[in-house]
Amino acid sequence: MKEITVVMGMILAMLVIMVFPCWGEDVIYYGCYEKRKGDLRIVDNPNKCKRPEVPIYWNQIGPQGPPGHSPVLTWSGDQIAIDGVVSGPHLTGPQGPQGPPGSGGISDYEINQTTVSCAPYTGCNARSECTGYGMRIISGGYDLSDWGVLGWVAFASKPYTAGGDKDAWEVYLTNQDLYTKNVTVYSICADLLP
Repeated sequence: MKEITVVMGMILAMLVIMVFPCWGEDVIYYGCYEKRKGDLRIVDNPNKCKRPEVPIYWNQIGPQGPPGHSPVLTWSGDQIAIDGVVSGPHLTGPQGPQGPPGSGGISDYEINQTTVSCAPYTGCNARSECTGYGMRIISGGYDLSDWGVLGWVAFASKPYTAGGDKDAWEVYLTNQDLYTKNVTVYSICADLLP
């Protein structure tokens, strides 16, 4: 059964290879169009059309059409002309009213860092806290340059906020190396205005 399937697959592949190159501009399709009903029959020869049918034909790739028109754009001051037809004037409107004052902002910021040692083949949770009063975490990250980045798997690098506790940037990683390695976690904190 497997041999028959393989042989059939090879025959199908050969037919595809032999037939597809024949398709293209030189292939003509014939049809018979019945005007009253709007029916179209595909035939291999236009002589097979019946009495009320009209023979029609087409090819797969039609002839290339003429190049399209490229418009000529000109402008003078605040007016634009496309192929000599003036459009405009395009004037800038008056300035709108002053918007309301923005809320919030940053009055102060700090960048903190904490380095934590991670034992071989263990998980490691490292956190860099905001130290100033009222400071909130706005960004952070970590550095694995101690001994290179090979042997580390990072699971999360995210802000940490827990109600009354200080905000921080937190990283969860695994040291999959033979040696103890250090990770440095950075927190960027800001005093946010109301």
